[in-house]
Amino acid sequence: MEGSLCKFRLAMGLISGTSMDGIDVCIIKINISDSSRDDILDFSVVDYMTVPYPHGLKEDLLNIGINGRTRDVCLYHSLLGRLFSDAAKAMMEKLHIKSSDIYVIGSHGQTVLHLPNPVQLYGHSINGSLQLGDPSIIANHTGVTTVGDFRTADMALGGEGAPLVPYLDFILLKQHFMETKRVGVFLNVGGISNIFSGNPHEGMNDTDMECIGFDCGPGNVLIDSLMQIFYGREFDQDGTVASEGNINDSLLSWLMKDKFVLRSPPKSTGRELYNADYVHEIVKKCKDDSISNKDCISTVTAFTACAVHYNFKQYVQALLNDQAESDIDLFVSGGGYRNNALVKCLRDCFKPVKIVSTDELGIPCDAKEAACFAVLAYQAVAGCKNHLPSVTGASGSTILGKVCRTDLQRK
Repeated sequence: MEGSLCKFRLAMGLISGTSMDGIDVCIIKINISDSSRDDILDFSVVDYMTVPYPHGLKEDLLNIGINGRTRDVCLYHSLLGRLFSDAAKAMMEKLHIKSSDIYVIGSHGQTVLHLPNPVQLYGHSINGSLQLGDPSIIANHTGVTTVGDFRTADMALGGEGAPLVPYLDFILLKQHFMETKRVGVFLNVGGISNIFSGNPHEGMNDTDMECIGFDCGPGNVLIDSLMQIFYGREFDQDGTVASEGNINDSLLSWLMKDKFVLRSPPKSTGRELYNADYVHEIVKKCKDDSISNKDCISTVTAFTACAVHYNFKQYVQALLNDQAESDIDLFVSGGGYRNNALVKCLRDCFKPVKIVSTDELGIPCDAKEAACFAVLAYQAVAGCKNHLPSVTGASGSTILGKVCRTDLQRK
């Protein structure tokens, strides 16, 4: 991997998101030269894959988030450490590489509880976020230094600990502007949707670019839950059901009164808000108003897009100095990009903004979040600050992640 002028390192990222359907694994190649800058990494995606969770695990994890029994938290923290380790080793086997070829693993783990809003406990203002999947287990089962528990340091400085993916968006935004002189807006639609952009300019560096990023509202989480209730399916494949239904204006107007959607940033959320109770309220509303299942799915899909667009207009566009929408590129990632009905709604809302996937930037839309945690881990072990306080609301910048080292070398 060493060369006289340039060398590269391989980093791996692991994450399971709000959808809780499996472990996303991504390996990136980071090129390093004497002219490398910490805030603009020269990297590319080598490969990525998703390792499905065992049947029934999603339901167990959802119950942990609701009930929070200490015994289950303890055992599943270890179990997910093993499952994430197995996923990492499966990727190494796929590429025929050894643990010694991997410089670092970054694992986000599995969020089971995210409490960004502080509460008072014994005279202290406390918030917290819990990700299962012990990084020490991953390090010692793979033989690779592993960085995990990324949210805690940000929250220690008063931030919400989320979203963290805008750090990668920040890098991509600068690269895109340098190459095209066009402004990029980055939208990730996983279980939750989040958006990021900034006001790039000539001669910018990592300290003088204004930027904004936050969770907009639901991504796939409501659609998936309703599909399970109405049709017994995990998700709306290609957005087929939504495409067959019609948007109900009354239901859409009711949904758009969502307090989180209307709240100003910084803000982050998860299944703590968009949970079974929330879904049941939608089902009840549809039953009371005689709204069909297909029209419900179609309308909630439109709600997801409209919530994003509302937040773009309210909070992002002002930062872009009223940049002409025809000069803006919206890069979409996450499973939501596979939902054709959702993408159509986004195109209708954002017209004439150009909407493409992050594949156009060399980052497969299904690999972006995992790639981000590979980047965050690489920066952590390099001693570089790796988050955006202006996004999370932290009082200052720091280095996110707990580094778990190991002397083991797996063959």
